[in-house]
Amino acid sequence: MKRHVLTRSLLGEALLSAALLAGLAGCADKNIDPGGVYVLDKDTSVYTLTLRAGGECSLTVASPGRPLEVIQANWQADDDTGRLVTFSGISWRGSWPEEAPAYWLVNIEGRVQKMCIDSEDIDCFYKKQ
Repeated sequence: MKRHVLTRSLLGEALLSAALLAGLAGCADKNIDPGGVYVLDKDTSVYTLTLRAGGECSLTVASPGRPLEVIQANWQADDDTGRLVTFSGISWRGSWPEEAPAYWLVNIEGRVQKMCIDSEDIDCFYKKQ
């Protein structure tokens, strides 16, 4: 009797785990609209990245004691999900942006739609809701 209950319990946990994993996999592939406003708030500056329909975007950098900097650039979604985006006209020197004839490829991650400028996921833009 104990063995039968234990088997049913383990089977139930296995099915629940499989369902959760399937649900998470479905969320990861969900299509998004990459357009909108993304913000990266650092100690010294606030970066606002605005992606407009038609492929135009602007990156505004606001820092205390410095004039407002605006970089005009372009963007395009590179896959059907909207999660892979390429920017042209923005280059990063460390964590400081500059207008340049360069490409910046990002992956928009998760439900919060974050895109990071570094490989350590420290400096990330988050979509404003």
